[in-house]
Amino acid sequence: MKGGARMRGCWWALVVTVTAGLLFAGAQEERGFALKLLSLKGQGELVTVSPPRSLEEGVTVSLGDAVRLAPKSVALFLWLPYKAHLKVESEGQVRLLANRVLQVEAGRIWLGTPPPPPGERRYPLPVRVGDAQLVGSPDAYFSVAVLSDKRVLVSVDQGVVFISLNDRNAAVGKGEMVFLLPNGLLLGPMPMSRDERMRWDAGGAR
Repeated sequence: MKGGARMRGCWWALVVTVTAGLLFAGAQEERGFALKLLSLKGQGELVTVSPPRSLEEGVTVSLGDAVRLAPKSVALFLWLPYKAHLKVESEGQVRLLANRVLQVEAGRIWLGTPPPPPGERRYPLPVRVGDAQLVGSPDAYFSVAVLSDKRVLVSVDQGVVFISLNDRNAAVGKGEMVFLLPNGLLLGPMPMSRDERMRWDAGGAR
């Protein structure tokens, strides 16, 4: 067990190092970090302006901005420059932090990067939810859901998601899920439940 823990710690350190390097390399292109709204079913608003402004297709969400969706709404964003697809579900709220990390504040998101054209590459995707830091491997498709009881559910359809929470680390692989508990503990990883699998089969981030 100790060897496995050390291995997970090494993997986490590697992921953090690689991601930090990527973000530092892009620091000179800060304006390139944004969420571009591709489609919207229902209603949503940009909540970091006063008064809040309604979302419209084609709008760009910049660093520091947050968006919130109305009930029974869903939005699909392109996360630049990663070219990742971000789906935000009903009553979801996300914020693009100044350090170029996506923060999930409410609801459920689905996230992943489609295979790139020849000559291009995919990148790790940094996400924050509560006190937890997540990094998806370049090929990862994963979901983050803030549940009504304050637990957070992370499920992985493809690739690996590395999680760090209060000095606890976990690597969640394909077909697995994990719960982040309000007391700071991690429950899992465990095989994806039938209900979660059905949610992925219904569409996910693709």
